[in-house]
Order: sequence, then structure tokens, then C-alpha cells
Amino acid sequence: MPSPTLPSLPILDNEPVANDDVSERALRLSRKRRLSDDEEQDDQGDTVPSMETFRGKGINTQDGKDSTRKWSSSDPTTSDVLRDKAKHEVIVCIFTGLNNEQKDSFDQDIARVIEAGLFMEHIQDQPTNEATTHIITNADADAIKKTGSWLCPRVLKYLHGMLSKAWIVRYEWFVDSIHSKTWLPLPHPDYLIQGDTQFGPAPGTLRRREIRSHKSLKLFAHCRMFLYGSFGSSGQKTITKDEVLRLVRDGGAETYSRRPVAKRPSLSSSKPTMVGTSAGEATSAKEYFGPNRSFLYVSEDVRPWEVPLDKAAPIIVCDPTSTPSVPLSALSPADSRKHGWLRDHQAISLTWLLNCISCSLMGAQDIELLYGSPPEIDSASVDEEIRMLSQAWDSWRDKK
Repeated sequence: MPSPTLPSLPILDNEPVANDDVSERALRLSRKRRLSDDEEQDDQGDTVPSMETFRGKGINTQDGKDSTRKWSSSDPTTSDVLRDKAKHEVIVCIFTGLNNEQKDSFDQDIARVIEAGLFMEHIQDQPTNEATTHIITNADADAIKKTGSWLCPRVLKYLHGMLSKAWIVRYEWFVDSIHSKTWLPLPHPDYLIQGDTQFGPAPGTLRRREIRSHKSLKLFAHCRMFLYGSFGSSGQKTITKDEVLRLVRDGGAETYSRRPVAKRPSLSSSKPTMVGTSAGEATSAKEYFGPNRSFLYVSEDVRPWEVPLDKAAPIIVCDPTSTPSVPLSALSPADSRKHGWLRDHQAISLTWLLNCISCSLMGAQDIELLYGSPPEIDSASVDEEIRMLSQAWDSWRDKK
């Protein structure tokens, strides 16, 4: 029997992950135009100030390689900037997933930030850090026509942003703030990103992220994960193993360096849950990760909030570009021998894991863990929120 065909869907959107931020060229153009006479030269001869100062205002850029700020307290210009910054709001932002028009205008917009008297720090060459306040991205025009929602490309920096406390906003928020000469207050429905072009609209996600922040409860807290597959070694658009490791660790997970010993997950559930497999069949919660299941791992077609995941048991994250997603009955003998061990574990696809990030929910028990249980909460409002999320999930996939 020939080996089953592996899925051709991309793990992330089609923009190169490593280069999804604005170009270094644009930043240097904006620097060179407005630098003061006190400049430092880097090894390549490019003008790179340690702290940029323009008309008494400042933009600080961190490249992720050496974010140490070198400045002299005796320098009156720098001291003035630091005193001014203490009086004004300073945003720490990452730009990602921008379209060509936005990239072309970026250097001019940076100059206008300075002219507007605003303060910002731009984080470069790293997905995010704890100080990041805003992820600024592009809302896809086709998605707006289909859903009326602001959806952005699902690129690596966006995913890290979803695991953080940062606001995730359209580029228009940045431009309109410059026009207003103040960082516009959030949340605001005209600017907040409402999902991504892989998952679709995700109602209630902002609230879930706020609850996680308030409870200091990361999405992957208490999870232990093992990555199985090539992760980026194929020619398809995907992310590397190192990038996945950093992503899940940022989300609070611990990771195994070797295949973990088999441990059956708890097959009990606080309430009955019916979930659909990639083949569209209904599977009871008690059988989802049981020995009689008919598939190797949970696919991207399964709603993240319906899977009875046991976070106390090991979780195997499978690269769907190198691990077959077909039913076990369709596996070749060779593939069955190679991948059959997955049946002894909770196995999920990488794309399903990314879907969990997109909606800030991982497994059925996560709903109770996040919202609480009666009588502490209004269960009707929680049920309505999940119903709206399920409806948006179905509608987006019908339109795709």
C-alpha cells in the first residue's frame, strides 16, 4: 500500500517567518535623516545611534542581539529625552505581517512619529519580550470582505504576541495615532485584530487573554511537550523546531528532549463532550485518546475547546508535513511501524496547537480552568461565548 499523502496546507501564512518584520533598511533611513551630531559608527560603517534623539523626543530600537542601552547621564540631550519620556506614554512595539504598501511607507511614518512628539521603542529581530505593549500588523483585505472582521496573517511574531499581554492592532492604529499626536486608547473595535487568516474570527479571545493575564495563567501552563517530526526540514512553508520550542516555552510549557515514557491520559471529563475528527465522525471524550482511537493525532479540523486534553500527561506535538494524518486503517505497514507508538500518547498536530494559540483555549477542561465553575461564574454567558466561537469557526471554514 503506498504511503498516504501528507497535507499540503501551510503551517503559517505565506510570508517568510524570519523576515516578516519591516526592513532594517527602512529603520536606518529614518535614523540617518534626523540624527544629532553625536553619532556612533558600527563595524560596517552604518550610522547606528545607541539612543536616537530628535527635537527633544526619542525612539529607541532594540535589535534583539544587544539590547543594552549605552548613554551618558552627562549628555544633556539624552537626559532631556529621559526626563521627557517619564512624562509621556511610551509604547514598546513590534511590527509584523505588514503589506508592501505599509512597508514602503514605514520609514516616513517613523519620522512622523518624531514630529508628532510621540515616544516608542521598536523591538527588532526577536518575536517579543515581556516589555512589549503592542503588536502592529496588517488586516487582510480579503478576510474583511468575507467576514467583516479584522484578521491578520498568522506569522510567528503574531503567535508570540497572542501568548503575551500585548495589544494586537491594525497598522491603521499606528497611523491614526500619529495624526492625533497621541497614542490612541485601547481597546477600540476599529483597531483591534479579531483573529487570523488561518483560524478565522475568534470571538471572546481578548477577554480570555485578559483573564489569563489577571490570573497569571499561561496557555500551556503545566503542559509537558515532545516535538515529533522534521519541523521545517521540508520545502513547505512551516516553522523550525527551535522556533516551536521557543513558542511553547513562552506559553508556559516544559519540553522533553527525548520521547517520553507512555502514560495514559485521564479519560474522565467533568461533563460529556462530543468532538469531531478530521473525518467528520463524532467521538466520545472517553475514547478520544484511548487505545481504540482511529487516528494517530488530533488534526487541525478539531475545535481546540472540545478536546479532552489531560495536561498532566505528556503531549506529543506532531509535524503534519511529515506525519500522516489519515485514519490508522489507511496507513501502510511501514508507516504503522514508524508512527504507531503515537497511539500510546496524547498526540496533536502542530497546526491544532497553533489554533489553540489563536483562540487562547487548549482543551475542554481549559474552559473551566479559565472561567471557573458555578456558582462562581455565570455559566450561561460562558456557554454563549463558546457558542459564538463555535459558530465563527464553522462559518469561516464554510467560506474557505
